[in-house]
Amino acid sequence: MTTSISTSTPTDYVLFVHGVKSRSEDDFHKNTQSIFGPIKAKIKSSERNLVSVPCFWGKCGEPALNQLQDGLRRSKVWNDLWFRDFREQEILNFVGDGALYLSRSIGAEVVDCIYKNALTLLKNIHPGDRLHLVTHSWGTVILLDILFAKRWTNQDFKAVDPNTWENVQQIRDALFGLGKSPGIGLKLGSIHTMGSPIALFNLMNTGELNSHDIAPNLRSFLQTLRLGTGKALPWNNYLHPADPIAYPLEGITAQFFNSAPETGEQSVNVRDILVKSNAWSEKLMALSRSTIVSVLYGGTAHNSYWQLPEIPIAIIDTIER
Repeated sequence: MTTSISTSTPTDYVLFVHGVKSRSEDDFHKNTQSIFGPIKAKIKSSERNLVSVPCFWGKCGEPALNQLQDGLRRSKVWNDLWFRDFREQEILNFVGDGALYLSRSIGAEVVDCIYKNALTLLKNIHPGDRLHLVTHSWGTVILLDILFAKRWTNQDFKAVDPNTWENVQQIRDALFGLGKSPGIGLKLGSIHTMGSPIALFNLMNTGELNSHDIAPNLRSFLQTLRLGTGKALPWNNYLHPADPIAYPLEGITAQFFNSAPETGEQSVNVRDILVKSNAWSEKLMALSRSTIVSVLYGGTAHNSYWQLPEIPIAIIDTIER
């Protein structure tokens, strides 16, 4: 579907990247509309356009995961293991999608999906246009890897997979502060991460010989963006208290950006925001937060962000400010 955009009015693009266990593109579009719909309904200013940019990659690697799952079920001990549903529906999907993205072949497919969904719209930008990133779960790790990981500037990687390498370069070139001409391109207006494990994957940045390190390029990007906009980038990190995949960012900014605390604080404003689901679920969790019941509920909590009204409200506030 093509969105009609007035070229004389600045546009706010809201780019969505889902996480694991998102296999239906129709369901993903419904989820994005649960957030984008209230945003567009509230912001009806004639001064700005609003455009949703959903990036679906959920079919990549699905055959490999299904094959693994079938093999596990054929094991003679599988039916004797505890929490089989939790293992299949949550752990297998999370770890499986993560491992598959880090592989060259499936990782290339994911990059290609995001490239095809996002770049066509983001190429035709105009003065005053902005981009807002909304990512869920593993989608945060994927997008930050594409935008900032050192491996995508490695010429050895280009030699192995030139098409994927070139797609990443074009995505980076579209954003202000990245690519071959960092002083031009679409400016990032805000980042919104939901149920994100990026704090854990930041451990991959440890050491000097790390091709997945995002800190140097991210830090440089934020500093260039600050010079171009005159203000720190808003980064809202939404966490459900029962979500075992969600981790805070406020306390690890220096470690995350691999810099002195004041450097990160000047370029980005990271906020951890607790969100909640329905009252009955919250009362149940309050009684069982330290028990296995809360862990089993964690999958439901992890997938609830798309439907929580606090998130579009916070995004609206960020865009309007």
